[in-house]
Amino acid sequence: MSGRDGMQSGSITRGILARQPKVLILCPQDNDGLTVLNQLRRIGCDVEMQWSPPKEISADVELIFLSIVPDVREISYEWLGDGAPPIISISSFENPALMDDALRIGVMGMLTAPVRTSGLLSAMVMALSHHRAYEKQAARIAKLEKKFASFRTIEEGKAILMRMQNMSDDEAYARLRSEAQALRLPIDEVAKNLIQADRVLQGTLQRDLRAGRQSDDDRVRRA
Repeated sequence: MSGRDGMQSGSITRGILARQPKVLILCPQDNDGLTVLNQLRRIGCDVEMQWSPPKEISADVELIFLSIVPDVREISYEWLGDGAPPIISISSFENPALMDDALRIGVMGMLTAPVRTSGLLSAMVMALSHHRAYEKQAARIAKLEKKFASFRTIEEGKAILMRMQNMSDDEAYARLRSEAQALRLPIDEVAKNLIQADRVLQGTLQRDLRAGRQSDDDRVRRA
């Protein structure tokens, strides 16, 4: 590891510890649960311990230590999903079924009994750091998806203007931009309104055409 990498890692760890993260331990008050509780308090975390898992998790919880038991499928984790804090699992033994359950829950670290104090800090820092990186990546992806959706909407709006008013690509974009500036709206919002209006118009034309054909057919039958 380079000196620069070491300093960056150290700054991340110090930043996490200085924040005194709120940690929830969902574990029976056995030796392993108490080991985690006491060590996290020594580290300086704001710790709460309870069992069984609750239906809701407080919004200020930053990390969860979760005891995974063989009947984990019977436990409902309603708070799992987008926005849930990272999870470190605690299990009394390793087997494929428990590991599959841990993966299903989405844990970011695993501890096996008997839990030792020497690995808790590193497990906590890695889980929080990886979770933060995951959230940043998810935010970047969401931003790109929104940008791509906006681009597609503008392209569809331009195509409508090009079709209806015989404009070039540049002229259609200039018209959308001019309307957006005049209305003080984002250009993709103007394009979206145009698309909706065009769909209404096309739907009306289709109905009129069908009605006209029906009328022609009726006249032919009467004749």
